[in-house]
Amino acid sequence: MNGKINLKWLFEGLDDYCIIKIPESFPHYEKKSDLDIICDDKIKFSKTLNEKITNKYKLKTKSYIAANNNLQLDVIINGVLDIKFDITDDLSCFSKIKVNKELSKLILKKIEHKDGIFIPTLEHEIAIRLLEYEEYKDNPKKIKHLNFANQHPAEKTIAKKLIQDYKL
Repeated sequence: MNGKINLKWLFEGLDDYCIIKIPESFPHYEKKSDLDIICDDKIKFSKTLNEKITNKYKLKTKSYIAANNNLQLDVIINGVLDIKFDITDDLSCFSKIKVNKELSKLILKKIEHKDGIFIPTLEHEIAIRLLEYEEYKDNPKKIKHLNFANQHPAEKTIAKKLIQDYKL
């Protein structure tokens, strides 16, 4: 079943963010799904999303800092999660390979505009996917991130160097 929030509308007029690991179905989404976002200030960005959602849709939201230090904004409809916005401003969510927060600033500086939203460059997308794969490689679902990276060997090489350059 599709979710209720119009994601194109939600991100319209916003800047200093990019949606990472964007689903092919975007802007459509399934209930109980999540959307990963890098932004310059996770508290401020979450408040903006929350205001837009509550003002237009009059829905209940829940905002909290997760164990991985990401800010999570959940939209709840009839007691059920509609969508989770998983928001970071420093990539500190990765503990297996820790990276300098300057990497998130670089990613935001080089964002690309696509169909009314901002996304990372392909090499930055791959860097994030490689970090996520390493973080959760015991989870079989995460192999998709490595497979994605392997489909783009030139960009994967750049992404690996980027991770090395920003590694703490």
